[in-house]
Amino acid sequence: MDDLAFLNSLPLFSGIPAADLGAIHRMCRPGWHAPGTVILRQDDPSADLYIIREGEVVVRLRRDGGEREVVRLGPGSVFGEMALFDGYPRSASVLAVTEVLSFCITRADFASFAERRSSVLFQMCKVFSHRLRDTNSLLTRH
Repeated sequence: MDDLAFLNSLPLFSGIPAADLGAIHRMCRPGWHAPGTVILRQDDPSADLYIIREGEVVVRLRRDGGEREVVRLGPGSVFGEMALFDGYPRSASVLAVTEVLSFCITRADFASFAERRSSVLFQMCKVFSHRLRDTNSLLTRH
């Protein structure tokens, strides 16, 4: 599957017009990460969203002097998305489990794009809201 078809298959970009999807594709910066590489470190400054094209990562959260695995993510998963909107420090660490090909979108690139495309923002907010609901549900079960 080519990169445009891959992006189009993601819930994050579902229903986005082809021209907008092409603009998003042009913002994507590919990057390879070797197994064991720290892609994001909790509490570091944030500015980028990552999309996993190939491979697997683990999300870890540091608390009470230890670190806990939160979730493993594979192709099509997105992480670091809060950075596009709030610029707060990273809320978790993300490490490559296998060799990972990711697409990175910077806040600077995304901000100028999003100013003119409210439908894209609305679609992304829907996906992020679903993720927050899933997280809330998971937290209330424990």
